[in-house]
Amino acid sequence: MEPSRYPRVDAIIRGPAVVELAVQDQGVRFIQEATIDAALSRSYAHVSAIASNLGRPVYVHVADAQGGNRVMVVYPNGFVEPENVVFSQAAVAAPAAEKKPFYKRAVFLVPLALVLVVGLLGGSVWGVVMFFFSNHGERTASAQPHKTSTDPQSPSSTQEKKGDTVQLAGAAEVSAVSQDGKYVTYLSGKTLYVVSAQTGEEVSKTEVKEPDNALSELTIRPHQGGFAYVGKESYLTWSSDKKFSEVLRYSAKDQQMLTRQGVTALVNRDNPSKPAKVTLLGSSPKEFRTPAEGASFISTDGSRAYWATSQDGGTVVTADASGKVEGSHKLVSPGEGARLTSWAGVSSRGEVMTLWSVDGRSTLVFQSVSSGDIAAKVSVDASEGAKVDFSGSTLLLGKQIIDCNTRSTYTIEMVPEKATPLPVGFHLSGGTGGVSWAGPGGVRKSPEGEVLGVNHDGASVLLSADHHHMTIIKKDGE
Repeated sequence: MEPSRYPRVDAIIRGPAVVELAVQDQGVRFIQEATIDAALSRSYAHVSAIASNLGRPVYVHVADAQGGNRVMVVYPNGFVEPENVVFSQAAVAAPAAEKKPFYKRAVFLVPLALVLVVGLLGGSVWGVVMFFFSNHGERTASAQPHKTSTDPQSPSSTQEKKGDTVQLAGAAEVSAVSQDGKYVTYLSGKTLYVVSAQTGEEVSKTEVKEPDNALSELTIRPHQGGFAYVGKESYLTWSSDKKFSEVLRYSAKDQQMLTRQGVTALVNRDNPSKPAKVTLLGSSPKEFRTPAEGASFISTDGSRAYWATSQDGGTVVTADASGKVEGSHKLVSPGEGARLTSWAGVSSRGEVMTLWSVDGRSTLVFQSVSSGDIAAKVSVDASEGAKVDFSGSTLLLGKQIIDCNTRSTYTIEMVPEKATPLPVGFHLSGGTGGVSWAGPGGVRKSPEGEVLGVNHDGASVLLSADHHHMTIIKKDGE
């Protein structure tokens, strides 16, 4: 069948790992991955859906930064080949394993359609429920991973192709990936598990007592490299030393949870944005008192805390645990006549992020909490409405996503209807073309389901539709 020349599709390589995909009458999107091959692979996967709707192959015009051009043909089944090597229709329709894209292969149908099981809620106010924990134990057995087999792919489809599917100990009711991407935690029945995000091997577990079915809305946040498991009247933590803490109580009536730069703390409900004190979670909770009335908590390094005040048009204050001021620095204007529009949050580097209007243009400014120096300035499309993930790694601003470590940006298709912060990145829903996870390194999604997060090797971690499996999609060549 002759490939369709409508819609015209252009894939323009804009950087080391960025593709501008322009589809006639459908707009433009920017696709970023770890490598240019991976970005192209994701571009071809998007075009394959267009081809499937048309019922025929589609031409893709690929242009690189050096002026080189080539035309590829993308088939409805996901197979990609150069224009001058077009197979017969019979060959394309044949069930040859080597011509199937990774997401259509039988190996990825074993865990059924993959679905995200994240119970994290956005914003600073948690929806929490009462529960109690007991019988804390350590690892007793390992989940047994089994490596699935994969078929060869076309050279043009090199994004992610090899997966390890791990049988979980039970149905995962709520789950999360750690801030460093090394661990996945999940609740199954009355047991909390922590497993390796790279292999699925069990690391820790603890039993949970659940009166009145209270665990159905358990929430998980990052905390000091591990996890905080939060209920209505109690919580416990898991740290990278592979141990669960004892159960601690708090007053749901008077207190709520706040997460900044991967650290979760308790604040009073009467004024959570400008608390009189913050209490870090843990077996030995530590309090940090405000240095001034009306100050907003930014972050802490464990020995001192950083606060934002409106003094002198915006000031960052450093204070000890008692609230004694150790230093202060005014926000630095990014240009003459610049106007501060909003505080965006704190990055994973510990830098304050603020939004400014400069000559009618919006600028995101990164400033050190310990000095008056501007670390970086990034031009952005909007000046309000910024959302930061729990670690401070990713900032969402309209359709823009900013990597807070590298200060690079990319654009998603549409402004999401809902953005739920995760330890790293966001779960997006509505108006995003099916995007399930967006983080500092780019967008990750699977035609078979939604992405839970990305492990420290950059691979995607997913859960199966029956919630009994975890699949780790690895990049080509690993």
